[in-house]
Amino acid sequence: MLINNTAIDWGKEWIIRSDARNESDDSSVWDARSEDYAMRKDMSDYAKAFLAGLDLAPGDTVFDMGSGTGALAIPLAEMGCRVVCGDFSPGMRAALRKRAEEAGVADAISIFAMSWEDDWQTAGVAPKSVDIAVASRSVMVHDLQSALTKIETIARKQVAITIPTRFGPRAEREIGEMLYGLPYLPDSIYAVNILFEMGRNPDVSYIGSCKDTEDGGKRLIRWAFIRWNVE
Repeated sequence: MLINNTAIDWGKEWIIRSDARNESDDSSVWDARSEDYAMRKDMSDYAKAFLAGLDLAPGDTVFDMGSGTGALAIPLAEMGCRVVCGDFSPGMRAALRKRAEEAGVADAISIFAMSWEDDWQTAGVAPKSVDIAVASRSVMVHDLQSALTKIETIARKQVAITIPTRFGPRAEREIGEMLYGLPYLPDSIYAVNILFEMGRNPDVSYIGSCKDTEDGGKRLIRWAFIRWNVE
């Protein structure tokens, strides 16, 4: 998994690749998806695998960046954790509040309007304010090194993210090579190598999830689960 080449600036290479891709979705795109996401009541196998990969202790506090409608936040709260959620989509935040109330865990979840690019402390989330910080399928950012550094500052103990093992969140390998002329490297390769350059030694495993296709079928998506301890 790890490619160690000191001649490559992996953070810079990610930005170059980001500039060649489609623009990031704005919050209105996720607002439109919030109702569908909120209807998914049962905890998915993906969410179970993600939570099983965390070193959770009773009473831990968890920061969930890009929390959406609470796929992780709701079960974390039900497990007895205090959860701090950040999301830039008003629709997703509203759906999360409703789901938390229905599940009886609203008092255990704090929700903040914030994006990866915002000043998180100004938004209400201070450095070293939680035990564990997570970002599940939400690290769709222009500057990956900045995002990894930023989420690490929030945690006292551990950080965990998932990131695609194919071309990227908005383009498959074949599409990316055809449209952008970019040689194929998984997004996860960039994340691991950036962390290595930061002096971290992340653990890497993989989680599968299914996505509905336009023809009514299912497509397996493989995510890299990347976890590292905060020093």
